[in-house]
Amino acid sequence: MIYKKEKKILFLILLLAFLVRFVSSYIILDEMPKTYGWHHIASNVIKGHKTLLQSGYYSREYDMRVVFNYYTVRPPVNVLFNIIMIYFFKESMFFYILFQSLIATLIVYISFKIFSLKFPVKISILGTAIVCFYPGFISRVWNATEDNFFILFILYSIYFIFVYLSRRELKYLRYSSLFIGLSFLTRSTILPFVFLLIIFLLFFIKERKMVLILNSAGVILLTISPLLIYHFSIYNKVLLSDHSWGRFWVANNKYIAGQFPRTSIDKIEYQMSQDLSKEDYMKLSRMSHLEKEKFFLHKAFSFIKENPGPYLSCVFKKVISVFSISYNPHSKSKDMRTRQLVHLLTYVPILMIGIMGYALYFKAAPLENLIMIIFYLSLIILAAVFWAHTRHTIPYHFTFIYGILLFLDQNKWAGKILIKNQLNG
Repeated sequence: MIYKKEKKILFLILLLAFLVRFVSSYIILDEMPKTYGWHHIASNVIKGHKTLLQSGYYSREYDMRVVFNYYTVRPPVNVLFNIIMIYFFKESMFFYILFQSLIATLIVYISFKIFSLKFPVKISILGTAIVCFYPGFISRVWNATEDNFFILFILYSIYFIFVYLSRRELKYLRYSSLFIGLSFLTRSTILPFVFLLIIFLLFFIKERKMVLILNSAGVILLTISPLLIYHFSIYNKVLLSDHSWGRFWVANNKYIAGQFPRTSIDKIEYQMSQDLSKEDYMKLSRMSHLEKEKFFLHKAFSFIKENPGPYLSCVFKKVISVFSISYNPHSKSKDMRTRQLVHLLTYVPILMIGIMGYALYFKAAPLENLIMIIFYLSLIILAAVFWAHTRHTIPYHFTFIYGILLFLDQNKWAGKILIKNQLNG
């Protein structure tokens, strides 16, 4: 139960969360962020272009170019947000920052709701304050990524899973599945979490296994069906993405083991494009988009088959990079010293104490803790198959903030301090 005093503290944290994000965005941003392609794709939608993003490779040696035309390439939620900001608000910085800050404040609020399901009010408020001031979450507001929406949707999904585990009412699992679907429409990398969740329902929930799985999978499919239908209208195939196997090739090659995660994946991709032969460029120039995707899938599997040792080394490096003790990738255009210092002072302690929380007190709430662990495991699987630089891992840092609260709630000396504070209060 939350009392009047705690309600005031929570309100203050939410107000500070909004102000910190709003003010910092105005200090840092001069215009709407345009990196990662979101702004460009949204502009093309408004102009009525069929091709939403165009990229490709150019060979200096052969003076040849291959062009890739993408018709979706990015999940639609953040594209839609950018369309609204461009078309209806004329790229107004005030409204862009306002909406992003409000979304980010909702993230802080739903964090409290998740914490309060399993922890005392004081610990829940402490966890909410960590989420409020965590630099990785604050920076999502003025970064061009889709992370703000993604974190919001996935945390709502986790919240409803937790509610389902305590009440065992099917409607809460449906709500959770709805938000997983929205997460997918924001960032398709949540897909491994879906499969892990189905395994969780199959092995750890005793009653009505198939009913639960069919309901969960059905709601997720229904939620993402507009994207599937759109893909079918373009490619005559049901596709989850039109931009995956080329990424798989970039993520599994001879350069990854030696350079990742220090070097950005874009630079590695450029190196690989220069290794393509003249015959490869000629073949690719005659292929359709999906044929090009299959071509790169074959390239990736050929590397794996012919180089099992380097491939396993590559996978190991990618998995280790998920925990990103050192901020990566390195970039001359960014203030890496500041990034490294902030990362070291904030994320690393959260990671260490969070891991201790799960390791020492997993049995305190095994089902809920398992959900948090498989959430992070889905990121590890994603990194093993593709890759994950530090910015890709930030939405998953919530896992270890939850682990910190688990540690504080179950640890005896921490409990004594909290009881003492309650008596003094």
